[in-house]
This record gives sequence, C-alpha cells and structure tokens, in this order.
Amino acid sequence: MADIQLSRTHAASPERLREAVGRLAEDADLYGLFSEWKGENRLVLSGKGVTAVVELGAETLAVAVTLPWLFRLVKGVIEGEVESRMQAVVAQAES
Repeated sequence: MADIQLSRTHAASPERLREAVGRLAEDADLYGLFSEWKGENRLVLSGKGVTAVVELGAETLAVAVTLPWLFRLVKGVIEGEVESRMQAVVAQAES
C-alpha cells in the first residue's frame, strides 16, 4: 500500500503529458532513482527503498509513493515535493 497517493486533473493531450512526465523521469537520477516506462501510461521510479508509480490518465495524473520506514518520518516534506512536481508537470503539459 502506498504511503502517499496524490492525483490532479489536467486538460493536456496524452502526448504533451507523457512528454512532461518524461522530463520528470530524466530528473529522477538527481534523487538517486531509476525510471522505467511500463506501457504507454505508467512510469515507475525506484531506488533507495522508494517506489513511485505515475499513472497518466485521460483527465488525471496520479502518483502513488511507497516509502521505507525512515523516510516516513519526513513524509509531509516528501508529499509536498511530490505535489509541487505534479503541479509543475501539469502546468508544463497544458502550456
């Protein structure tokens, strides 16, 4: 079960959303995470005990993050960062 679950509606085309999320995947290495696309609409980020699944829907972008026990101590900070990144991705895809 995910420790953090967030979703956000969007009005972006599937191509623009995938492109914007793809840029996020390129930045994953900054956090020590590896990224892998699972099909057209699912990006899995993992590393250091963290797993994040990004689901690209027709009208929503959803993220589920599973944290190791130590990271749960700063869950609020991580959740804020994930939410901020989601907002940036959606804004970029919609522009």
